[in-house]
Amino acid sequence: MSAIGVSCGRLTREGQLKPSYDPDADLLAVTSESDSDWPYGIDIDGNIVFDLNASRVLANFDLHVAQRLWQKGATLDWPEGVPTGSLIFAEAALQQKSFSLPLRLPYDPDHGILRIEFGTMKASESLALSDSCVALLSNGYLVGFLIRHF
Repeated sequence: MSAIGVSCGRLTREGQLKPSYDPDADLLAVTSESDSDWPYGIDIDGNIVFDLNASRVLANFDLHVAQRLWQKGATLDWPEGVPTGSLIFAEAALQQKSFSLPLRLPYDPDHGILRIEFGTMKASESLALSDSCVALLSNGYLVGFLIRHF
């Protein structure tokens, strides 16, 4: 499988994700404030690790690529009017668990926006997981995120 299948659900506390960057660990964590367990995990080449709750809702993900390696100089805009919701991973994604997908990290330091892109599909729709995290989707597949305020 060369893409991560997902669907959109109603916005839940577990699925509402907020980013924070830890400069000591060189890690961007995007996590919910919920105390729910994360029994499922999926990764992309060890660079991105997704944690899912028992309902397969994305409750956390970590970007294990140091900020100094992000591609600075991009000009990125934050989308307006994006529908809100939670991201639910497909059962098939849980079975595969690990994906090998190309990763691109355009970063606009002037606006404080990071675009995490993986795979080869272009985003055709968006889902706001919070006011600082937007999932980028293409025909039922997760293809990236936009992150700000970290």
